[in-house]
Amino acid sequence: MAKKVMIIDDDKIFLEEFTEMLKTADYDVISTADSTAAVKIARKQRPDVILLDHIMRPKRGFQISYELKNYPETAQIPIIMITGKELWGGQHFLMDYCGIKRCLSKPFYPLDALSAIEAA
Repeated sequence: MAKKVMIIDDDKIFLEEFTEMLKTADYDVISTADSTAAVKIARKQRPDVILLDHIMRPKRGFQISYELKNYPETAQIPIIMITGKELWGGQHFLMDYCGIKRCLSKPFYPLDALSAIEAA
């Protein structure tokens, strides 16, 4: 059975390309660019791992991850943050607080993403 991966990113081109790459690697992919619907979708779909963009509007990645950790059905789902910005020291604390297991910096190599998903 294929692992179910959810991608939450407001960059629609990145989302489309990353979704196709993961489907090619035999993952079942759920993707959304809608940061306000992301938690609801995750609660319904219950993916095995979530890849979550850091900077989105109106909700940011830390807010979404915090909300996910407060629902029993999504609390244990590993979250990998993806970002095009460098994280500063306080944000590393937020990653721990919000249950984010790892961060991938864009652009990243496809094998790095696959490795992070498998490790999660």
